[in-house]
Amino acid sequence: MVIDVPAKARSISFELGTYEQGKLWLDGIEFVIVGRSVPLTGTILYPPPSQPLNLDFSEELEYWETEGGARGHYELAVDTTASPCAYLKSIVEAPVGSCILRQKLSLENYLGKVVRLTASMKTLDVASRAKLFIGSFEGSGEDCVEQALTGTTSWTASTLDWPVPAEEDMGFIIFGVSLQGPGQLWIRDVHLQTVEVS
Repeated sequence: MVIDVPAKARSISFELGTYEQGKLWLDGIEFVIVGRSVPLTGTILYPPPSQPLNLDFSEELEYWETEGGARGHYELAVDTTASPCAYLKSIVEAPVGSCILRQKLSLENYLGKVVRLTASMKTLDVASRAKLFIGSFEGSGEDCVEQALTGTTSWTASTLDWPVPAEEDMGFIIFGVSLQGPGQLWIRDVHLQTVEVS
């Protein structure tokens, strides 16, 4: 694992676990400094940054988090054959749960404002649903807005406006895409900004 350590970082942490069942042993942990020519494999910042990072996927999935109940049932990667786009793809016949690709942001620049998330998505044989979402850390009910796609679609532009509550204790802004069930989802042209809504 290779991460880019921000200048303001105060600690580095890692975790280890198994998905589903089995035993896992760990030995020979080593921390070394490597050159910029070594490809990155994923940095997660805590506390979250106040601005989104790597929205064009030019740094692969750096600063994007992956989550889901059965991540071994899905593949997440960046397709660089044209302009970079991220994709989520089921790799088993009947995947369990969903796979999520997301970023978290601090609320400090957004309290009481309307945040607009725009992105283009396309799908292939999505049996259940693929969705773009933005909301609070909990991401449920009135705390989240989303747009879902099913089946096979060409590139589709999506826009989601989410009014950020003025209270500071609601968590984070969380945005991204998820895939539930068989199929594949691509995402590109991701932008996040505050807007004036009359």
